[in-house]
Amino acid sequence: MGLDKKFLIENYRRQEDDELFYLLANEYNDLTEVAKEALAEELSARGFAEEVSRVITVHEAGLSPEQQEYYAALVRNLSCPHCNSDKERLNALMIKTREGDFYAVACPDCLSKIAGGSAGENILAASFGSFMSIINSVAVMISINDQLKIVRKGEDTAGFTKFIKTRVGQLELLKNNKYKLIRMLGNPEARVL
Repeated sequence: MGLDKKFLIENYRRQEDDELFYLLANEYNDLTEVAKEALAEELSARGFAEEVSRVITVHEAGLSPEQQEYYAALVRNLSCPHCNSDKERLNALMIKTREGDFYAVACPDCLSKIAGGSAGENILAASFGSFMSIINSVAVMISINDQLKIVRKGEDTAGFTKFIKTRVGQLELLKNNKYKLIRMLGNPEARVL
């Protein structure tokens, strides 16, 4: 065992299970081979060998169209994490802000409210910025409006498809726990595991 792997295992031992599962579920493909091995070994030593194997398989195999549809249907058919309604299927928007990009996963009504709040923030930020920030804000609002048109048609947005692909590890881990899955959808960037 090389020094780097020993160092990583020691570091992982100091972390909580949720932190390690977040790495496994969402950042696994960005880790070095040594870091992947150390992470898998530490989680397996904690008794999570089956979960580790399932998530690694999903990451390494990639998503077939059938698997993409499976996870999409899983998310689509949950209650909205913002209003708890289950009358309309969930979808997602990719929203750009000054702080960075984030996913909003919700029912169409809640997505409209979230998008409206985001548009207001962009307008406010642009009013204090340069000409370029005004142009960027208008582009963001057009993008959100285009995404909302797709949502209203009942079709999956590109943001929804990207959300499924980037969060497949997390979806795999949480697929049998509806409560945690809905919590994660309410704040996709949070470390809910």
